[in-house]
Amino acid sequence: MEQMRRVRHILLVILGLNLAVALAKVAYGWLSGSLSMTADGFHSLSDGASNLIGLVGVWIASIPADENHPYGHKKFETFTTVGIAALLLFVGFEVVLGAVQRIGGGAAASTPQISAASFVVMLITLAVNIGVYTYEFRVGKKLGSDFLVSDALHTRSDILVS
Repeated sequence: MEQMRRVRHILLVILGLNLAVALAKVAYGWLSGSLSMTADGFHSLSDGASNLIGLVGVWIASIPADENHPYGHKKFETFTTVGIAALLLFVGFEVVLGAVQRIGGGAAASTPQISAASFVVMLITLAVNIGVYTYEFRVGKKLGSDFLVSDALHTRSDILVS
């Protein structure tokens, strides 16, 4: 299926971009000693995890119709959006937990060290994520890919968290 091949290609490109964003945040956070930047980098890895879920779902969805699935396997792509929903719930839980810990003055309450370099790294990674969201959402709608649309919404939630 040509559509599934295009979706797979888009997911591979976005996986590379998501890994680059995560690596930039983790590396800068580690070098600068910024726990919040490092944590945001590891959080960004969840985007890569959702891309991997999508790649598996698209691979299954591209299997031709057979005796047990006379209309094909397209629904498996839709099913993988449940994986995205689970990741979004996990991210939401982590954000609420982190907020409660900060309010309570727990270990996560350290003050981040903000510098001009911090802003540069965050602005560049934010621009990449905005581009990924915009492109993936638009193409997902055009191709009728439930997974690309839900993955784009996951990226949008990460934009808001960042």
